[in-house]
Amino acid sequence: MIRSILLILFLCSFMKTDSKPDLIIRFDSIKDRTHNIFIAICVQSSDFPDKLNVVRQFTLTPAQNKDLSVAVKDLPYGKYAISIFQDMNGNGKLDKGLFGIPTEPFAFSNNFHPRLRAPKWEDCEFEYNAKSNLIEIKGLITML
Repeated sequence: MIRSILLILFLCSFMKTDSKPDLIIRFDSIKDRTHNIFIAICVQSSDFPDKLNVVRQFTLTPAQNKDLSVAVKDLPYGKYAISIFQDMNGNGKLDKGLFGIPTEPFAFSNNFHPRLRAPKWEDCEFEYNAKSNLIEIKGLITML
């Protein structure tokens, strides 16, 4: 009996007790489910969003992902911003037209919608921690 208790205590010492929740990025209202969505998680940079300081990046294939979400594992707690675009022509980059305006659907964390200017870091920054681990993207923006 004592051996069993000691064995259980020994095995429990190897179990991870402070599990950190994954950062979940969930998409709503994605109309086009045939083209890939590129997601970049960034830390602050002076030229955001033109030059992204990417710490993680993912490709979401909407046709294969029913709930349209991504679970980001092992990301340290901290301040981040997310930049997203849907690659409509399959070239792997966000295409831009006149004056640098995106010609493909895009989005940012905090659901920032640019009007007359590109976003600033502060517009898109969010805090990822144990109590705040869900980012909801409410559709992609099409400017042209």
